[in-house]
Amino acid sequence: DGLATTPEHLLLLHAAGEAARELGDLDSADAFYATILDAWEREMASGNLDYDAHSSMMSTIQENAREQIRR
Repeated sequence: DGLATTPEHLLLLHAAGEAARELGDLDSADAFYATILDAWEREMASGNLDYDAHSSMMSTIQENAREQIRR
């Protein structure tokens, strides 16, 4: 499951981006973060209950993706 079935799931993308960054795979990390930014509006409008359950961290995820892309 995971990103294979929900390739634009913001929380999964963030976890994958962080893992890739920690492993030093910056190209993959950049791709995950770029997908977060590209999918953000669609996903936040989707009504996904995961985003409601993690609402306190969603703005941090978006800002983190922006910062990683700028580096």
